[in-house]
Amino acid sequence: MLGPGTDDAHVVPAARRRAVSKQSGWIAPVVVAGGNVSGTWELKRDTVEVAWFRESGRPPAEPLAAEVARLSKILGRELAVAVSDA
Repeated sequence: MLGPGTDDAHVVPAARRRAVSKQSGWIAPVVVAGGNVSGTWELKRDTVEVAWFRESGRPPAEPLAAEVARLSKILGRELAVAVSDA
């Protein structure tokens, strides 16, 4: 949930607003770290593809893997994670 909206630079970096806020009010699935939107993600077949915002520092490998494992349980299938710089 993005309570303050995507135009609040404290939550979504201004340079990344377009990556998060899509046409017709659609919001991309986001990765939140430390209370800030730090990337977006997309499920492609059996891989969760994370586009990590470079300015957010190093992606937290263990927490990302834990969330993908949780999503795997929800969906009832094994998922891999792939992280790239955005």
